[in-house]
Amino acid sequence: MLALWLAGTAAFDKRDYTDAIVFWERAVRALPPESEDRQSLESGIAEAKRRANVKVDLKKSVTGSVDVASALKGQLSPTDTVFIIARPEDGSRVPLAVIKIKASELPYAFTLDDSQAIMGDKHISSETKVLVEARVSKTGNVMVKEGDLHSKPLTVKVGSQKLKLVVDQVTGR
Repeated sequence: MLALWLAGTAAFDKRDYTDAIVFWERAVRALPPESEDRQSLESGIAEAKRRANVKVDLKKSVTGSVDVASALKGQLSPTDTVFIIARPEDGSRVPLAVIKIKASELPYAFTLDDSQAIMGDKHISSETKVLVEARVSKTGNVMVKEGDLHSKPLTVKVGSQKLKLVVDQVTGR
């Protein structure tokens, strides 16, 4: 698995995004669904696809942008972790898709699709509607903690485009 990860990283660094995607998709299958390494690889895969202009089926994804409200920008550190999350509309807490970036990358244009699936049998493309939200974590931990910054969750149809997520709330306050 490590060899695949490193091969993908080398390909990405050479701007050979197609090979990076192939190596990383093979590596990600060997990782547990909740693994931070898996989330990191899935974010890399999404970025490689974006850079390679791999066509995403927009009818089976959700696209948009995320930014932080100006009133909360002073609470961000460039190394804070931002999670962009899609969950089933039914209220299940298990994400269908997650993108993990650093706060220094904000504002960020995103596409949530099956390539960021957390559970092998749960996919955004199998849903009609999803809840989409963004959360900023100081610790980089996926678990919600008091003081995390977050957006309001939006309930949208799968296939929605140009969503605007604004991180404008503080958890537990």
